[in-house]
Amino acid sequence: MLPSTCQPSRPPAGPHLAAHAPDPSRAHAARGFTLVELMVSVVVAMLLAAALLALQSRMGQQLVRNSDVAQRDDQARVALDRIVADLAGAGFLLSGTPTYCSALLTYNAAAGAVVARHPVDAAAVSAGTALPYAPSITPQYPPAGVPSDVLVLGRSANATRFNDAVAPVLNVAPSTTLSPMSSGVLPLYATAGLTAGDAAVVQVNDSGKVACFRVPLTSVGVSSVSSSGATMPGGGYSGFAAAMLGAGFTGPLSDAELYQGRIADVGAAATSPAVTTAYYVDLQGGIPTLMRASFSLADDSAIGTPQAIAAGVVSLQVRFGVDPGNTGAVTEYDTAATVSANKTWDAVRSVRVLIVSRPLIDDPDPNYTWPSAPRAGVPAPFTDFNLPTNPTDMTHRRYAIVQSELAVRSVLWK
Repeated sequence: MLPSTCQPSRPPAGPHLAAHAPDPSRAHAARGFTLVELMVSVVVAMLLAAALLALQSRMGQQLVRNSDVAQRDDQARVALDRIVADLAGAGFLLSGTPTYCSALLTYNAAAGAVVARHPVDAAAVSAGTALPYAPSITPQYPPAGVPSDVLVLGRSANATRFNDAVAPVLNVAPSTTLSPMSSGVLPLYATAGLTAGDAAVVQVNDSGKVACFRVPLTSVGVSSVSSSGATMPGGGYSGFAAAMLGAGFTGPLSDAELYQGRIADVGAAATSPAVTTAYYVDLQGGIPTLMRASFSLADDSAIGTPQAIAAGVVSLQVRFGVDPGNTGAVTEYDTAATVSANKTWDAVRSVRVLIVSRPLIDDPDPNYTWPSAPRAGVPAPFTDFNLPTNPTDMTHRRYAIVQSELAVRSVLWK
């Protein structure tokens, strides 16, 4: 038997043995990510980044669109305020006492016709057609199928010009030798206050309505004035006769009726404060824009250049509140063409103006289009208003609609 000290040694048991055994979890941690895992991680990160960028871009576009919509809406409201201010002063002052014209008939060789104007008037506009009362301007907007009007206002830029001292209203005198209907020569008791080269307004009372005629003062004598040229119809005052009947007057226009009339000088084209102001939509840099232009009543010549009032306006609509039964309240709203056809201009009590504007950029939602007819948000009496969805200018944009109504019982009217 060998001594215990000579017995072979044994390896320590327990913890000593475990310390030298390989650890599978540590081996896995030490080897890192595989190429596949890295690629998956990169792809996931790229997708998340793309999603965040897309969201940020969409939010940015939305902010830009909202800002653009708000700006166009603000501009439309400012434009409407400007129109209302002009409407409040619509009318025409002659002498120290306001003299109301049921209609003012004017002729311009460039237009080739006699036009009946009213203190506030309107007409439908189409691209490539000259503006009524302003043959020097031909808007290039709106496209076919988009309704838009030109709003026309007769006003005085300086009422002090029309007083008895500066521009007296003179009475026409009967004559056995002069026939204004055929000759364009108007006999007068006196001609002081009339200046050759100026324009004048001749007023005739026709069955309780005042018909006015814009005529040039070609020459001024001691007891007569002669009118001829580009702003006087050929054949003298007879050239106004048909348009006078069409404007709702009883007529017929005659020498005897003219002999009972009056005349007032309204000044030269360059200096007359008698102004026609027109609001209309035209293109400015390819963008539909509400424009404001002024013209001299003396000869329809432009005063300055048209002003851009509000960008993004695609339509200006005008309706007239009419009280045909003289009930004291508006009972219907008509277009200017309907009022003329019904000969109810004397029954007009208010003017309602509607402006439709759009942002200058497309909506970021490619599926968005202006709602189909009937157009959402269009108030009465414009329920017939309808923007087409076919023209490029009308799709993928959100529209703002503002409107206002103003009574026209001003002393400048009557």
